[in-house]
Amino acid sequence: RRHDSTTDLAVSSRVGLIAFEFHSLSFKTRPNAMVYRYRLNGHDDTWNTTHARRVEYQDLPEGAYTFEVEAVDRDLVYSRAPASVRLTIQPPYTRMALIGGLGIALVGFVIAAGTSFKRRRERDRAQQELIQTQSRLMQEMDKELQTAHEMQMSLLPKFPPRLQGAVLSGICIPANHVGGDYYNFFFLDDAQTKLGIVLSDVSGKAMQAATVAMRFNEILRYETQNRTSAVDILKGLDTSLRGQIPPAMFVTCGIGVLDVAQKSLQFTSAASPAVYHFSAQKGAVDVLNVPGFPLGMPLALQNGEPFQTIQLDLEPGDVLILTSDGVEDARDGDGEFYERERLVALVQEMARKGLSAEAIRDALVADVKRFMGSTSQMDDLTAIVLRIDD
Repeated sequence: RRHDSTTDLAVSSRVGLIAFEFHSLSFKTRPNAMVYRYRLNGHDDTWNTTHARRVEYQDLPEGAYTFEVEAVDRDLVYSRAPASVRLTIQPPYTRMALIGGLGIALVGFVIAAGTSFKRRRERDRAQQELIQTQSRLMQEMDKELQTAHEMQMSLLPKFPPRLQGAVLSGICIPANHVGGDYYNFFFLDDAQTKLGIVLSDVSGKAMQAATVAMRFNEILRYETQNRTSAVDILKGLDTSLRGQIPPAMFVTCGIGVLDVAQKSLQFTSAASPAVYHFSAQKGAVDVLNVPGFPLGMPLALQNGEPFQTIQLDLEPGDVLILTSDGVEDARDGDGEFYERERLVALVQEMARKGLSAEAIRDALVADVKRFMGSTSQMDDLTAIVLRIDD
């Protein structure tokens, strides 16, 4: 969209009605579907919302104001900067000091009072109509966001696969209606001996991140065909994502390949967060940091292996936890981060009690929310729990 530079406008206070007209262009959104946020600094306390392309103000007092307006398309993308007009309401060019005669003054007062009452009634009616329009717009936007949320959640597994001697459980809680976190489980071979466990996180927030996450899901389906190596899958994802997402964005991803019969797991990282492994034999949690580079970055890596792999031989009672950075980066009201040591202690306690994968997952989410208290969730929160049974 384009916006003009700030314009200066001065009018006399005798002008009873000031109207601002505006429009925007979008290649993704129809003109009648655009939403506009506006305010008149010096008059409006908050931003207002409208689908109309005209805003009126009546009987503005003398003084200086700035009218600002910005457009919002269906993807919730805002104008890069508001368009603005500086408005000055000046006193009349000639002021009458005193008008002789009390009778004339009284007549003028009666006429002015009647006019003011009529204008105030019209203004109240206009404000009521504006409130109703804003409410309707908010309901429409909430409905569209809920539809987008349901579409994104449909990409996640409804139920984990049934495995002999192992149980999986996962959860994804977006910070907004939609977000950039994604996880999935799927077999990599027809014999169902190799199970892929994927957790990814798109940089950015809300609709833009969700759009890339949906595209990632489709690319992942293609890149896992006839492949059982997590390194090969990540290389294919990296190549396919380059040039397909905005240059400033990237995707972190961790892929585990579980040998269902041997209960061994290879985990390969593309800058994914640490893996938490509770060893039943040791009775303790190991925090495994696996190096790797994010996916989809425009910088091509010429030397070295961009994605590192670890091998884990799992035993009955072992628990493996994968999380997005929304867990460790959660903050409380004082701005303190959810500490890694807190997560380690929680996983160790739950695993020692022999809780199920689902119970451990729910305990983790509940502890993060308890830590945040009344603080708003700032990032998507995703966790996968794998428990090895006897």
